[in-house]
Amino acid sequence: MRSRALVPFLSTLCLVVLAGARSASAGAWNLSPGDWYSEFRAGVFTADSWHNGEGTRSSLYDGGLLQQRSLTSYNELGWKKHTSFILSIPAQSLTRRDGIGLLDRTETGLGDAIVGFRYRLASGSSALALELDWKAPLGYNRNLLATHQDSIRCGDASGNGDSLRQDCLRQTVAPRLGEGQQDVSLLVRAGYGLPGFHGYVDLSGGYRYRFDAPADQIVGGAEVGFWLTRALLIGGRYQGEVAVGTGNLPIDEVDRHLAGPLLVYRVDDNLDVQVSSMHTASAKNAYHTDEIFVGVAFKQTRLNRFQGLLGGTRAP
Repeated sequence: MRSRALVPFLSTLCLVVLAGARSASAGAWNLSPGDWYSEFRAGVFTADSWHNGEGTRSSLYDGGLLQQRSLTSYNELGWKKHTSFILSIPAQSLTRRDGIGLLDRTETGLGDAIVGFRYRLASGSSALALELDWKAPLGYNRNLLATHQDSIRCGDASGNGDSLRQDCLRQTVAPRLGEGQQDVSLLVRAGYGLPGFHGYVDLSGGYRYRFDAPADQIVGGAEVGFWLTRALLIGGRYQGEVAVGTGNLPIDEVDRHLAGPLLVYRVDDNLDVQVSSMHTASAKNAYHTDEIFVGVAFKQTRLNRFQGLLGGTRAP
């Protein structure tokens, strides 16, 4: 009962700070009409290297660091008999510092929102669903704001842009709070309860159409969890994206593969405490990140403990 009383207070507090980034806990099992799930997750990473178009990892241009601190609100609502509504909005602070003390730029605000719908095809001990997501920028400046000094630093002394190194420019200008354009993604999600192993497996895969410059992507993910006790779950996650076709520039063809552990303490049917991390296993045209997350999730759901993170404490 005490966890239920916290919901209005924390929801109001987070809505003051935020107005849910890639989805935090989406799974294959849909919520029933009237059920809901709200997760508030803080993340932090410091990156001092990146992967070029060949996948080779090296230090950032001019050395130094890229630091990110984020607070993401991820929400699901059981809307119709077969349909759930999804909303995810991140607040972020990004700082870029070079290794010689000349560059120190910080941007703070809202990043890229995710609005989506998940349609249930099958549910029970196993689940199958289709999900349609739209990603859109929120308020931040979408353009790369480069000064003349930035252009000179990145090889364009003449100012005509012919010799400008885009990879250098994107690492040294003021950081953007999102990707600066819109995406539409269509995903297939499949979930499998594993009562004999006290756990579950959640899989996803699909296609991301990217407007403007970036190359489209094939995307996929996996999550596995096992209950060590009635209240403690340990598991792992994988998220991958692979560019297909070509972008306006080679640097717009982004591959990224992330993986990491997950630890959940289920206080009761209405409250989870989560700790997790995601680490870059391989990438192209992307920063190398090792991000740590801490979050709390409030929910009212009829799902059981073997139906993903949106479930409660009861067995099937």
